[in-house]
Amino acid sequence: MNLDTSHLKPSHPGWLDINSANLDKFLTEAADCERKASALAMQFTSKYPKYKELMIGLVGIAIGNLQNFKSLLEHFDKKGIEMLREIQKNLYTINLIYKCRHKHRERLLDKFIVASLLELRAAERYDQLISKLETKKMQSLLSRISTRKKMHSEQYLQLAAKYFKAEEIRNRVKYFLQVEHNVMRSMAPRISLY
Repeated sequence: MNLDTSHLKPSHPGWLDINSANLDKFLTEAADCERKASALAMQFTSKYPKYKELMIGLVGIAIGNLQNFKSLLEHFDKKGIEMLREIQKNLYTINLIYKCRHKHRERLLDKFIVASLLELRAAERYDQLISKLETKKMQSLLSRISTRKKMHSEQYLQLAAKYFKAEEIRNRVKYFLQVEHNVMRSMAPRISLY
């Protein structure tokens, strides 16, 4: 199953206004999310070690998210933006993971789908910001990051397809698209990638 940003309900219009007006703060929040996305991919490798075929794909996703993080750090360094703070908890992510089933194998599928949706929502939001940006350099940076996010979203579903039937994946994707929509609808727009 392939997902793209058209499968997501559009972000609240207020999200774009707030984040485009506070771009540097948004980018520091986004950098935190890129670090967490890399850690999530690596977390799969330690929690599900018997699924050896997943390791190379997961490491690739982790590296891609670290590249996004590195690109943002380089931007901060050029602009003199400090990013010295602890990573904040993210209610969006917590609420999605809360809906994952608890049996080991089922949880693997659900977490792959959640990870895919996290990547996809991030891409949708980067794409929105690109349309508001005036500088080509920043548009290019966010475009590269968004492209990677879409690729990672697809890779998570491809990894799931190695161990789960297409119909099972489709059913859980449908379920989590509705969960994701409800979570997004419940959250007021704020400075954040999610």
